[in-house]
Amino acid sequence: MVDIIKSLEKSGVDMIEIGMPFSDPLADGPVIQNSSSKALKNGMSIKLLFEQLKDIRKEVKIPLLLMGYINPVFQFGIENFCKKCREIGIDGVILPDLPMDEYQQNYQKYFDECDLRFIFLITPQPALTEFA
Repeated sequence: MVDIIKSLEKSGVDMIEIGMPFSDPLADGPVIQNSSSKALKNGMSIKLLFEQLKDIRKEVKIPLLLMGYINPVFQFGIENFCKKCREIGIDGVILPDLPMDEYQQNYQKYFDECDLRFIFLITPQPALTEFA
């Protein structure tokens, strides 16, 4: 994976999003669902991902983001996850199933302490109207 990231940087990529596989990726399409399933069957985990990326900042300078679901992060431990991201040099995280208010009330402090950006995804939503 590191060789691919280095090649992408040399090719002019501005930033890279690295997926964290999850056993039940309902919000994703069939390609990501299948790749998550295969990755997990092959032993992929957040711990292994961090191990694979431990020296990435010796060679790669562009921003690196992790994207996945909150459940594996909870299992790893939010505070430990944030600290490990800081240690490795991860710049940001996308966890679309963590609601903004829950993030702000319970977890933002860990992300802030580790200078880790939390990136929210915004979905289109029709305007609310009153029904008479």
